[in-house]
Amino acid sequence: MYSFIQAMLGFSIMISIVAIIKPSLFHKIYGKLNRKHALAIFVGIFIVMNFTPLTDKVNEGAKREETVTNQQKTEQNAAAKAEADRKHAEREAKLEFLSKIKLTQSIVENVIGTPELHVLAKNGTDKTIDGLEFHTSFQNNFGEPVGKWGTTKEDIFTARSQEIIKPGKTAELEWNLTLYEATTKAAPPIIDRVHFTDGTAVEMPTEE
Repeated sequence: MYSFIQAMLGFSIMISIVAIIKPSLFHKIYGKLNRKHALAIFVGIFIVMNFTPLTDKVNEGAKREETVTNQQKTEQNAAAKAEADRKHAEREAKLEFLSKIKLTQSIVENVIGTPELHVLAKNGTDKTIDGLEFHTSFQNNFGEPVGKWGTTKEDIFTARSQEIIKPGKTAELEWNLTLYEATTKAAPPIIDRVHFTDGTAVEMPTEE
């Protein structure tokens, strides 16, 4: 409020100076306005602005408002930083936990020549896994992308398993790649989410 009063007084001074210079600009509002009127208004506002008790009160009020505003901004910034730090710590904890689950992939041809994705999943956590989801992509011997039905467009292959993997144990998981016949290589698998027998689940956090 006090800052508003300061602004209005400053604006009034500016308007009165314009009126002194060219009073005709305001004749639509007040047709009898002349330089004497404008000068009287200017002097009146000037006296008000320089009347010490009132000026001091307005200035003190404006400073208090500024202090409160700055304090609010500081508190908001602190709260935002605390929330960002919390999310960062939560993300790092998830990444560290998921890093304990090791996936090693290979492409193997079955007896009829169809490629299969073989993954060794080692559970390095202290919980029993009963659900695992990860994604990868495939290439041929030239390093070119292999998509479904022989296309050369990279397709993300999402694999899911519900095999039980106890802490410290390794499970061999397999997926038939009939739709990706030209596949000879697979990109390193990236875990999307893991579910445990205690009902908890951990998902790969998004980028910050």
